[in-house]
Amino acid sequence: MSCRFSLLNFICRFFWLKKDDKVSLPSDQEILDEARNEIVYAYNILSNIDDPDMLDWAIFNLRAAEEKYNFILRRIKRNTYES
Repeated sequence: MSCRFSLLNFICRFFWLKKDDKVSLPSDQEILDEARNEIVYAYNILSNIDDPDMLDWAIFNLRAAEEKYNFILRRIKRNTYES
């Protein structure tokens, strides 16, 4: 799965910018949508596992995606209430 907002992508864009170019960071909603897509992707992997040896990895991957989504959501809520 390709992540549009990966750190590597951001770093590459940063180093190839010209002096007057502006860097646009993704909005909170875009980051949250990307995290939601990672959950869907992880769930699809878990649903299609044929190899029992991959089951632990698929469960770990799904839990990690869910925790990432929850973390981002908490951060957005905290920033909204503080503003």
